Amino acid sequence: MTSRNTEKAGGRFSAAREGALRSLPFAVFSGKRKMPPWLERLGGMLPSAVMAALLVYCFRDAPTAFDLSGGAKVVSAVVTALVYRLRHNTLLAVAAGTALCMALSALI
Repeated sequence: MTSRNTEKAGGRFSAAREGALRSLPFAVFSGKRKMPPWLERLGGMLPSAVMAALLVYCFRDAPTAFDLSGGAKVVSAVVTALVYRLRHNTLLAVAAGTALCMALSALI
């Protein structure tokens, strides 16, 4: 195989694997079969875990960032938390916080 054909085959394999992995939970837990309790707990905790990971990523350089960009990150994090608290929508909260952070960073 040429390099280009190898790349195409690898891309097709990755797409097929990803599709199979994403559809697996729907196939396994469809119908009358219920999810195990540990998996339901995990589903309840996952949005908070994603928020915690985003906070750690956002403030990873906080001890060295004593300029206005640090303030933009703090304000954006507070807005993200408030939007999530009010709407209980992770996607909306992350989008609002990201948009605000980008806007404030562009202004500074």
